[in-house]
Amino acid sequence: ESVTNGAEVSVILLKLLLPTLSFIDNGPVALQLTQLCTLLVRKLAVQLYHHYTPSKELVDLAKSNNFTLLRARAQEQVIKYKTHKMGNVSPLAYNLTQLVSNLELVQRLCSNHLVTEKTDASKSLHT
Repeated sequence: ESVTNGAEVSVILLKLLLPTLSFIDNGPVALQLTQLCTLLVRKLAVQLYHHYTPSKELVDLAKSNNFTLLRARAQEQVIKYKTHKMGNVSPLAYNLTQLVSNLELVQRLCSNHLVTEKTDASKSLHT
């Protein structure tokens, strides 16, 4: 039950924080929020790997346009710093790319869970 409660808290925090990441221009604040979101998403991914059943809120979050917005922001940051800093990326760009890749992992794991759930339901109808 503590895993479920921890996941629910993570989802609630992500629902609040992810949309704001596209609008924060203050570098240190954006970096800290991005690091927090990355940590929360990693924890969710680990829980999903250990057979945590995603809640409707997590599935909705995985389907939201936050992924697209953050992916665009990460690409923008990487291009900006690679162009101006001789191939290096900023800590914000690095953390945004980590966040996006972890969000994509959660999205895939949620989709896999839904497919497995539908397959199991279909099998039980036929037996």
